[in-house]
Amino acid sequence: MFRIYSSEGIRDLIANAWPGFIKHRIAKHIRVKAIAIGKGGRTHGLDERKWLSESDSAPSYIFIYPGKTAFVSIDDRRQLFGVIIDDEAISATQVMIFDALWKMM
Repeated sequence: MFRIYSSEGIRDLIANAWPGFIKHRIAKHIRVKAIAIGKGGRTHGLDERKWLSESDSAPSYIFIYPGKTAFVSIDDRRQLFGVIIDDEAISATQVMIFDALWKMM
């Protein structure tokens, strides 16, 4: 399982950058919990989604995997860029924050 903060501001760019990602994830039986920021987004299978806000948007995504955390955003030209932090402690901290927020929603 992995966790994700999904934002309306770049959701379409993420989907276009990795077009087969959802089908591949489902085929591998990987579950996901998503906290959506802004309108839109839906479940596709093996996933759960909650909305932090339907009126606000943040132009970034955060993917939280076991041992790794990826931060993806856009530049002024609406081009994706990101960084992956390969660190168990940072990932574990992000999991704790995500799970605490998930329980409050």
